[in-house]
Amino acid sequence: MARAALALCLGLAALVARPSTAGCVAFGAAPTRVNLIGSRVYVSRVAAPCVFTTVLTTGCFAWVPEGFALPPPQLGLRVNMFAATARGRIVAALENGGIAYTDDRGAHWVQSRIEGAPSPRSIAFDDRGETGAAVGPLGQWWSTDDGGTSWRLRREGGPVADYVDVAVAGSSVAVSDAHGGVYVSLDGGLSVRSLASRVRNAMPVMSTAEGAIWVRLEGAQWWRVGRDGTLERRERSPFSDP
Repeated sequence: MARAALALCLGLAALVARPSTAGCVAFGAAPTRVNLIGSRVYVSRVAAPCVFTTVLTTGCFAWVPEGFALPPPQLGLRVNMFAATARGRIVAALENGGIAYTDDRGAHWVQSRIEGAPSPRSIAFDDRGETGAAVGPLGQWWSTDDGGTSWRLRREGGPVADYVDVAVAGSSVAVSDAHGGVYVSLDGGLSVRSLASRVRNAMPVMSTAEGAIWVRLEGAQWWRVGRDGTLERRERSPFSDP
């Protein structure tokens, strides 16, 4: 199911004028290349043997950086996801070490302050500001409004599968879980609405464009989650054919 989600994700990202950050790539998906900053800073996720090293994660893949250096092993043994803020900070979700960030392309990494017992799997930021969100196992959901320097635990536990993907536009956040469920918050995670509880056909896809999060359910149904707190069904999306 993750591979199906990735195929759609890459197709959507190719149609977006401004490259999106790591929020479009679901945790554990097939190999891919993610633009982080401008045209020269990327990170590639490649298939790797399922052995425990400093750059591998649960999905048996490794990260290959372009234009920056990976976090040092003392910050965390495994990197789940990379993302970048609007001003160019690179942030890493470390499964065993919380979250870390760098403002100088990896020359120095700093451990973020984060509430709870963190093991984030996916991370994303608003492309216009410093707000962001991270998600992980057993319904863990964090938010930041300072570019990833500190993270507040918004939600934890409940009848949900592990969260695997997240997208952010302003105070609006969309997350998906390992069963294909999709949940939306219009207030940064304080309250949540369910768009889908379980996949029946195609895995959900989330991406950002035109100041909003776009969610595709069951391969055909579009939802637009606006940065202004609006939520609406749409017949077409910015990625639809003319």
